[in-house]
Amino acid sequence: MNGIKHLQKKYKWLNEPSVIDNTYSRNGESMIGFLSRSTAVNAKKCREFLIYNIPFLLKHYQKEYCSRFEKKWDSCLFELIVYRMFQELGASLSIEEQLETGRKPDFNASFKDTIFLVEATAPYYNKIIDKTFSQNRPLLNIIEDNCPEGWSVLVSSLPEIGLSESRKEFKKTIIDEFQKLEITNSKQFSEINIKINIANGLIDITLFPYVDYAGSKLLNEPAISFFSDAVQGIERTLHNKRKQVRKAGIPAIVAINLNFRADLYDSDTAIFGRTATTLFSNGGSEESLEASGYFGRSANMDGQPTIAGVIVFPEIGFINTDKKPVLYWNPRYKGKIPDSLNKLTQKFLTDNKLIKIKKVDENILSRLYL
Repeated sequence: MNGIKHLQKKYKWLNEPSVIDNTYSRNGESMIGFLSRSTAVNAKKCREFLIYNIPFLLKHYQKEYCSRFEKKWDSCLFELIVYRMFQELGASLSIEEQLETGRKPDFNASFKDTIFLVEATAPYYNKIIDKTFSQNRPLLNIIEDNCPEGWSVLVSSLPEIGLSESRKEFKKTIIDEFQKLEITNSKQFSEINIKINIANGLIDITLFPYVDYAGSKLLNEPAISFFSDAVQGIERTLHNKRKQVRKAGIPAIVAINLNFRADLYDSDTAIFGRTATTLFSNGGSEESLEASGYFGRSANMDGQPTIAGVIVFPEIGFINTDKKPVLYWNPRYKGKIPDSLNKLTQKFLTDNKLIKIKKVDENILSRLYL
């Protein structure tokens, strides 16, 4: 296996920057832009991951992947992770031709006596988060650009100002409030709270003596409240994937990146169904499962399913993440389960509608520098 020096000449973001810059990702900055300039720990870890794993791809796919990284970072990164994980599980991988549906699957994973079509997808659930982050970025930039020297800012609440709406009142209010601090003896305070209503909503920020937070004066972004659509989103993803691969002729495994926006309770509910606890008058209780999920609803149907299993990845990150991928098996799948897949935590829906779990100690992703 060769290295990637031939790629580092063209794709400069694979190289360690020559200038030390330990700041983290900036508001609105692309991942490629971040890797191109940052020497922060997570940037280093990301480059280590790429440098180690890209050479495991067939050589004529390595350049293609690097080009795709520059256009679709999230989906391409996840495909590479899934591809490498199946390699570590002992599968022989091949990139397949276009199906009758017009869809080209990601790859086939061949084990000793079983073959699966593998589809990796990184959908974004709870898209209101992205909308709110996008709206907040210009406001956070105004706060940081005008923050007095020697202070850091904790942001508790921001008004709802759309990207096409005027931010003049917001900017004027921030500048006026910060100027008041500069003409008072503000250094005598350990913290200063600014809470003021404008036409679009509440500004609630607190200033603290400067803390070096990766080179930024902002200590946080405000929390977002929303009703999660992750359960419906996971089911919708599986429905769409089934339509894409149903004529493949071999069972499929769908890998889903939950993107930190959903958890295993969401995937349990979406794939198998909702759990309920019945409390009895004698103080006892009984847990049951309403088989309302994507696999649960069809558990009693005949015939082999199009989707044999689903692997969910709760977290994909380069530092401080240790969430293992979990493989859910379709109860209708009667084919061979390769022994090497026992290296993954697995969940099964039993005949009496309970979820059986086979746990593992090792996180297979640690082999990939994740």
